[in-house]
Amino acid sequence: MTDGAGADVVFLRSGRDLTALLPRPLRAGETATLVVDYAGKIIVKDYRSFELLDTQEWYPHAGTRDRAAYDVTFHWPHRLDLLACGRRVDGGERDGVAWERRAFDQPAAGFAFEVGHFRTEKIKAGHVEVTLAFDPDAAQMSAKVRAEIGKTVADSLAYFEELFGPYPLDQLTVVTASRGFSQSMFGFVTLSDAMIGDFGFWSLLFGLEDRRTIVAHEVAHQWWGHMVGWESYRDQWISEAMASYAALLYDKNRLRDASYHVGPTHGWQRDLTATIADGRSIESLGPVVLGERLLSSKSSDAYQAIVYEKGAVILDMLARTVGEDSFPKVLRRIVEVVDRGAVSTADFLDLVARLGGLDLRWFADRYVYGTGLAEVYYTYRFEPEPAPESGHAEGAPRTWRATGTARQHAPYRFHYRVVKTADGRLDVARERLDQVPVGSSLLVVPVEMAVYDPARPPAKGKPKGAANATASSHVVLRGEASEFKLKLAQEPKDLWLDRGQRVFGRFFNESRHPKRVLFYQGLDAAAAGRAAEAEALFGKALAAEVETPLEEGADKGELKREGRTIDGEIALASARLHLGQGRDAEAEKELDRARGALAGRKGWVAEEQKIVDARLALRRGDFDRAFRRLHGGFFTNGVDSTEGYLLLAIAAQASGRRDDRAQALKAVKDSGADVALLTAK
Repeated sequence: MTDGAGADVVFLRSGRDLTALLPRPLRAGETATLVVDYAGKIIVKDYRSFELLDTQEWYPHAGTRDRAAYDVTFHWPHRLDLLACGRRVDGGERDGVAWERRAFDQPAAGFAFEVGHFRTEKIKAGHVEVTLAFDPDAAQMSAKVRAEIGKTVADSLAYFEELFGPYPLDQLTVVTASRGFSQSMFGFVTLSDAMIGDFGFWSLLFGLEDRRTIVAHEVAHQWWGHMVGWESYRDQWISEAMASYAALLYDKNRLRDASYHVGPTHGWQRDLTATIADGRSIESLGPVVLGERLLSSKSSDAYQAIVYEKGAVILDMLARTVGEDSFPKVLRRIVEVVDRGAVSTADFLDLVARLGGLDLRWFADRYVYGTGLAEVYYTYRFEPEPAPESGHAEGAPRTWRATGTARQHAPYRFHYRVVKTADGRLDVARERLDQVPVGSSLLVVPVEMAVYDPARPPAKGKPKGAANATASSHVVLRGEASEFKLKLAQEPKDLWLDRGQRVFGRFFNESRHPKRVLFYQGLDAAAAGRAAEAEALFGKALAAEVETPLEEGADKGELKREGRTIDGEIALASARLHLGQGRDAEAEKELDRARGALAGRKGWVAEEQKIVDARLALRRGDFDRAFRRLHGGFFTNGVDSTEGYLLLAIAAQASGRRDDRAQALKAVKDSGADVALLTAK
């Protein structure tokens, strides 16, 4: 191509990227205009629905950081409806073809539209005119559901204006579409039919997020994503995590209804602690700033779990660190300062630190740039406050205090390597790698207590003096061990740290669940190489109660079954521990006990049994048995972890199965495992 003066302009295309090589450098202050002609099919039709093949890449633009104004003219069959970003400037119809010119004068990261058959209505939300457009699938929803969506849009818009400042536009279009994701452009929100559908009881059964917080998330993007953009893919987490955090606030402060519903971070611990093939947890795959690079073959779930869920949880923690009343004021000021520009992660944290008057370097290193979910074990006791020596009126209300200790354990993962045993055979050893230090850690943790308030009616169906109210507070935990003390006006009956799972950590009540906690502590000691300590803890765990004190009406049969399961897990952990000590006969006995208690269990339990059994077989030189246990067959699955694949490679090599050895080594190629002894010539 040539420019206006006839000089060549070369275009290079690579995937979605188009690079223009100008004939000469631009002088300071000089601008260049590139006009790109393009064509292609951008819409797919499915019965009465129409869908954009790509909501962001249907037109050429300069990415999300370099924002632009838009002037767009559409032509479409007049029997269809079209909704789009921006304001209508002109339009009409000719020969059965409708046309419309739309302009968006403010800098925006993108421009989108939807075309099809829509059921459209308008509502007012303060100064904002909201257009609601329901596609054929959503139009079949009940009038109650459609009204709920409209009310949520208006309510969340007004709520976020209170928190983050005025919404800068006078109109907002919300359209439903037949696709698997929702999306928010500036002034134009698309809601996925699949995400806002009315599934009734099944929504709770399958843990589907409440449609109201999904709507609130997308509305929040008008501030976090558009008023405050991101510098690069490493900073995009701010947009998604902040939208989820805003939806959490909306849920907490505006959706206080009696019905149970699933919020935006429901099940975050389960999602982040789920393991992948090499034995690592989803959370350990990378920090929030890794952004879209979390989308990899290692896990299809990591991006959603880390950016959306972990991101919202750490922002909730940041709010408690700054002060939950002060944090929205800080965020409002950031919106004002950035004002439709882009911000980096470092700039965002620096603004929060300066506006909040805090040093947040420790927070950034631990939660934003780091990985690792710490475990906190806590104990507590209750006692009445001693009466003062003087000045205490007869019959005055008694006060109580709760004192406790919380201990943090560093999260860790394992590095695996192939080693040679004393008799010359190959085995797999693992080394614990602590992910983050906890010595400098600071956690602001919500506390919930069940209390007896004599001024309130007794708890229904409970004995006199049983808990009939709740009290809440916060404690600050610093470093590896912290003491805490709380004063109460009513008699405390029970206490929980982070009962609502709002802190990025896992909390275990040593006072209530001694068997499970002692078992976890034994696992921690075993992973650290403290074998004698681990063995002692496993012994204490076997003798401990599942739950104490036993609550009235507790299902004793269920507790007995849980105790049997934990005892089986302890036996399995003891078998591994004995293998590491060369006590193979004892390991075999513990494995037999585990098989009896854990029959039918799947997941990590089944994997661990295969690994222990295979290692014992390798020690005996029974390579065929080891291979069969690890490889699986027609009726059983094989292993799916780094350690399992390494053992499979050893068994395959020793039994002359070259192809299986190669496949097993291929499976651990990117795990970082040391396979030098298997690959040495």
